[in-house]
Amino acid sequence: MRQRSGISGLAMILGIAAAAYQVYLWVTVGTVEDPTGIGEMLGWELSGLAMVEASIVSLLLAVLVNIVGFFGSSRVLTLVSAILYLLAVILVPLWGFMGIPSLLLQIIAYFVLRSAIVPRRQRPVT
Repeated sequence: MRQRSGISGLAMILGIAAAAYQVYLWVTVGTVEDPTGIGEMLGWELSGLAMVEASIVSLLLAVLVNIVGFFGSSRVLTLVSAILYLLAVILVPLWGFMGIPSLLLQIIAYFVLRSAIVPRRQRPVT
């Protein structure tokens, strides 16, 4: 059985908390009840589509890939998850208080996990 990284598990917990917080904010705070004009309504919609929704989608994908990578003990999925966390933080840096620690923990977990490829010298002779 392959060894799981506790660091990746901690990043998974932080990522789930960040995703839940972002979705909560998007559902409750991100709505405009009474736009004063078409410009304000259009501005809210375009900013939501351009950055906020893209950040939420990339964070949710990062958490999903993180969960699969954690339970599968995969270095590749850990690296992909770190890249998706980085994308989410770049899109909306304001929410980096949970995204940056998750990103750093995933990068550390990538280097801590051992590769599944066994070098030719260490393979058993059959």
